[in-house]
Amino acid sequence: MTLVHRTEVNLVASADRVMCRIFIPGDELHLPGVSRAENVLERIGWLTDAQVEEALARTIDRFEGRHRHLNREFELHFEAVSHLISDVSAVSASRRALIGAYFTQEYAFESTAYFNPSMVAHPDQSGVPEGSLRFVMSVRAVGEGHISSIVFRTGLIGPLGEIEMDPVSKYATTR
Repeated sequence: MTLVHRTEVNLVASADRVMCRIFIPGDELHLPGVSRAENVLERIGWLTDAQVEEALARTIDRFEGRHRHLNREFELHFEAVSHLISDVSAVSASRRALIGAYFTQEYAFESTAYFNPSMVAHPDQSGVPEGSLRFVMSVRAVGEGHISSIVFRTGLIGPLGEIEMDPVSKYATTR
């Protein structure tokens, strides 16, 4: 009886998929004194409306193709630093988005390694061919800075044990 059967499935690390995460310069929570985030906000405040529009358009053009809801990420990250702004109501939508962009970092969460796969039966087996099984696979992914994440993939095991992985979305999210 063979317990291990090698297949052609090869899970490889890739820096192609990235996610947005909050970026606050310095150690805001642990060090007393002037916030580096306040300095960034002050510099953004010096920009003219035209400079804000140009910088925001350039940023969106460079990053939008890799993120499904980029503007939502910018808004969430703006909200994270908005307590440092004296009059939030006076900040235009474009300036809010640019501030959020300044506090956004792309992170390649599966760029270094992929290992420890584990498969379980998918709870939804509807539409699966006779003798096959849809599965969910968890994989430990290591990204930049050697930070580990759990990645989920799906696929199908055929009646003869063949494994077919579903294609992954080019977009990644934690929400």
